[in-house]
Amino acid sequence: MRKNDLIYESLVDLLQDCQIFDFLIRDYQNKLKTAQSSTIVVLLRDDLRQLKDENLALGNEVKKITDEQSLCSCIEKKRSIFSRLHELAGLVGAAVVMTHWQSPASEQVIVDNVGTLKGKIKATINDYTRDQHVLGNAFEQIYRKQLIPIRRTIPVFAYATSSGMAAVTTAALFILGETKKESTVLLGKSCYFETKQLVRKIFGDRIKEIDVSSMSELSESIRLHVPSAIFIDLIGNEPEMTVINVQSVIDCIKNISRQHVHLVVDISARTSLKLLISSFIMPKNVSIIGIESLNKLMQFGLDRVTAGVVWGTGFRSMRLYDYRDHAGTNCPDATIATLPTPNKKMISLYMRRIIRNNMRIGESIQAKHENGPYSIFTPVGAEKGKYTQCVSRVMRQARRNNIPLVNGTSFGLQTTRVYAVAMHTQYEKPFLRISAGMETLWEIERLKKILVYS
Repeated sequence: MRKNDLIYESLVDLLQDCQIFDFLIRDYQNKLKTAQSSTIVVLLRDDLRQLKDENLALGNEVKKITDEQSLCSCIEKKRSIFSRLHELAGLVGAAVVMTHWQSPASEQVIVDNVGTLKGKIKATINDYTRDQHVLGNAFEQIYRKQLIPIRRTIPVFAYATSSGMAAVTTAALFILGETKKESTVLLGKSCYFETKQLVRKIFGDRIKEIDVSSMSELSESIRLHVPSAIFIDLIGNEPEMTVINVQSVIDCIKNISRQHVHLVVDISARTSLKLLISSFIMPKNVSIIGIESLNKLMQFGLDRVTAGVVWGTGFRSMRLYDYRDHAGTNCPDATIATLPTPNKKMISLYMRRIIRNNMRIGESIQAKHENGPYSIFTPVGAEKGKYTQCVSRVMRQARRNNIPLVNGTSFGLQTTRVYAVAMHTQYEKPFLRISAGMETLWEIERLKKILVYS
């Protein structure tokens, strides 16, 4: 086989899959070390040990691939391992917190109301998990170190939330409480429609919707409205799929704004782990609040729990904790125990495949596609029925050709998904989203054909 051969490239893909699976299996094995010993924990350890052996055997088999038949056999085994991982992830998370309490004791006599967290609970500090908990604090520190695209020379404070929209809610409440009530809030036209709806309900007449990708419009809006906050999405999850240059937005605020501006950036569709800004020092009149859904890329497609993160630059962003506390948007400890531990190397490996597959799909069907996890396609005709008809047609073709495909929402999962988005909202026009999965190159080439002919 040659280096550019389709079978060879798919072989390399499968070896990378085995590498990711090995990381996830070891991660869940490590999580179980913190769990109280029980029959369930012993069984889970045995299951993970067996799965580790199966993954190792798959890796050895992948290296012997010579043709499509042996490739297909390995692809089926890959799906089987992932399916088992998907089952075990939730069970491991439950086992880790099996003896935890939502209101754990800081002291106790005779009875046990603290479980495996003995010695870690401090009265009025972390004895109420709606506010914070031990597992969440550890997760936030690792996430900050591994995945926040801001230099460590800049103070950043990160807080896990119960979902991506909970992160948006926390950020919006922070701005509501920390800025002047009469100040304007700019809302990017390319923001996710649920974000638009929530932010408009919270801020009402304070909202001015603009095209943030246009520097002239942004400059004029900052001069005219003197905003206290600006909401943007890194990559628009909307029909135009607008990409925002964060550095350009920061430079514009720095040079024009007469007051401090909170720049809220949704990085859920992040294209890489590169830094958002190039400078070592943030301008004094700008701070960034990052929001991210952890339902997407950060679960390696496991999609077991809903979670999110809100983080902010500057010491003032520590107050995000208070707003998360009072809004009750904290991430439960069972969710944290189920989430894979943030790992830059493994996430990068996962992202590169998703992005490669998306670029190939987007180019083949001439859809809007960026260096990201999904492509946007608009069928001929504006009627809503066109979108659902298009999805149904693609699914029928996939069924006829025995090609794995999912009609479902979200992105960054293992199997490619097609979905009609924004079908029931006044805040966005409907569009079709094709969210690439972790298929091998051979699978993507087959998938491309049915998408083209559908």
